[in-house]
Amino acid sequence: MSGHFEAKKIAWRQTKDGLVLALAVHPDEMPKEMALSPLNTRYMIGFAEIGDDEKPVGLGQRQAALAASGSTNGPQPQGEREGLDSASTSSSEPASGSKKHWVDYTNAQQAAILCDDPAFQRYFGAKDKEDTAQKLREHFHINSRADLDKYPSAQVQWQEFVALYHLHRDRLR
Repeated sequence: MSGHFEAKKIAWRQTKDGLVLALAVHPDEMPKEMALSPLNTRYMIGFAEIGDDEKPVGLGQRQAALAASGSTNGPQPQGEREGLDSASTSSSEPASGSKKHWVDYTNAQQAAILCDDPAFQRYFGAKDKEDTAQKLREHFHINSRADLDKYPSAQVQWQEFVALYHLHRDRLR
């Protein structure tokens, strides 16, 4: 089962097993399969904060808000690759010499950047940049990576896909 839903953080606490995060999900948003699954069913979770405009909030926007409130926690980029480093794909901080944040790139541009990344190619089981692009087109049922910017459903799926990749990549670090 895979899918997405909107939830609101309502509480968290620590137990001997780890942190417990409580989320409130509207009944219309709850995937039926998840609601009926047994306790201890494991899920891989990707997430993005939703802004007032109903769009995902980038880490750069979130970090700016945290900085304004006095908190400066957050990932900092390191290294550089053609104006965009690999760390900036998981944060929206610009690479050294780069003026753009990751969230400032269109989905098609993000896809092109990731297709050129050997770590992403390995993650996606591709041989090279062209194979990765082909696999992405097949995965999203699109004719061109530019379609990731045209269709709202593809835009949401892309953001979830990238979030899951970042979770995977950051876990390996």
